[in-house]
Amino acid sequence: MKRFCGVSGCRRNHNKLLHEFQQVPPAPVSVQQVLSYAKTCGGFLFKLVPTKIMGLNGQLKIFALVNEGSSITILDAKIASQLGLKGKKQHLTMQWYDEEKVTQNSTVVNVNIKGEAGEQYQVKNVYVIANLSLPTQSFEKSDYEHLNCLPIEDYDDVRPLMLLCLNCANVNASSTSVTAGASDPVAIRTKLGWVPYGQTGSSITVHSLMLFARAESSFKCLDRTVSEYFKCKNFGIENPTLCLESADDLRARKILSDTTRRINNRYEIGLLWRKNSPILPDSYAMTPKVTPGNSQDEIENITKPLWYPPHFSVQNPHKPDKFGTVFDAAATVDKQSLNSALLKGPEKAKPLIEKLFQLHQGRIAVAADIKEMFSQVKIRPADQNAQRFL
Repeated sequence: MKRFCGVSGCRRNHNKLLHEFQQVPPAPVSVQQVLSYAKTCGGFLFKLVPTKIMGLNGQLKIFALVNEGSSITILDAKIASQLGLKGKKQHLTMQWYDEEKVTQNSTVVNVNIKGEAGEQYQVKNVYVIANLSLPTQSFEKSDYEHLNCLPIEDYDDVRPLMLLCLNCANVNASSTSVTAGASDPVAIRTKLGWVPYGQTGSSITVHSLMLFARAESSFKCLDRTVSEYFKCKNFGIENPTLCLESADDLRARKILSDTTRRINNRYEIGLLWRKNSPILPDSYAMTPKVTPGNSQDEIENITKPLWYPPHFSVQNPHKPDKFGTVFDAAATVDKQSLNSALLKGPEKAKPLIEKLFQLHQGRIAVAADIKEMFSQVKIRPADQNAQRFL
């Protein structure tokens, strides 16, 4: 007598242990999201609005950046921790356009924000990440005559700790606007309050800045992990793609291009200053006076920038008869050091793994080194006073 399978109503003639269950792939938790904005040095005001955010531990007043070009709302982890916000874990991959991708375990929460009149609005699917590095901004209402009558508070060098995206469009929608000239900022009234934004009439220096964010399901996270594992096959064999550089690297590269020159059999180069005409604090007091130094009047007449890095000797345990001199560029005065005033510069060294593979390309490998390399590079006269020592 034939027996049917019977599992889930199956009428096939096979053992129930051989029954094939249809695998239904889980729906992805979310799709790829893109967040982007332009970071400017003067010339523009972003939409920054003071916001009261609610949680189990009370409420906090923070500044939020309104960005209609973003499809994902993000909150800084410090604020979520202070408010006691909790939610489900979710992988989130973040990447600034000139940096490496970073995947972190984000938390997806629902939060309430309070409007201008005291109403509360719920914002769903807010991703909580550590170190939300959005651009700082300052605003002074007295600079704009057409905004003096509006209830907008001044703020100085504030960093927004929340980014509001398109799912907050009903809260950020404009009900009233105040405008002036073409180069003056506009103010709009939203449910969170008045928001000034737009041109400010000052000089504009724009640095493009883009942030990509991608939320992944567990299966996509596994696929990404396996893909990164198999990237080892590239190990310096394939030509690298074009590398996008940050504004700091572009500035450093320009300084190198403008100041590097060959003098006889050596090269001269300028220091990679973060800012033009840097102002450094007085570092003369932290330098050990092993020889008679300059008087205060003489120091004031020395061309700026001026810095006295402390120095000391070290002994190589493998060469006990040889002492080396170390100049401490990380020493600080008033929380500022010579290193903090300089740019790191673009990465020029070749990956070690690439060189190891190139050793197999020929029959003979040759290695060389430059003796006392840093002593062979001259510093241009304009920067020499930033490396004075006694």
